Amino acid sequence: MAIDYCSKHTDSKKISEEADLKKYDLEFVAKKDLVVLFKLVSAANYLDVKGLLELICQRIADQIKDLMPEEVRKIFNIKNDFTPEEETTVQNEHEWAFEV
Repeated sequence: MAIDYCSKHTDSKKISEEADLKKYDLEFVAKKDLVVLFKLVSAANYLDVKGLLELICQRIADQIKDLMPEEVRKIFNIKNDFTPEEETTVQNEHEWAFEV
């Protein structure tokens, strides 16, 4: 998949307009689930393909931006190390972040 992206972005015959390339980029990441995106972000980072890395990171950010902290922790396999009291304090200090 990362090779497909690079091929599209480097083949001058395939690049007709910048708008077409942006459309391709959006379609490239649109239907991929988070597991695939995480694998692609690792590949893009390893291969140092900055455009692909930025594209995927933005897609991941868009997918998690409206999630509650518990959901984000589950996706990224992050252990909640707050005590219940600490978590309540944080929620009270930042109520706007926990509004649905």
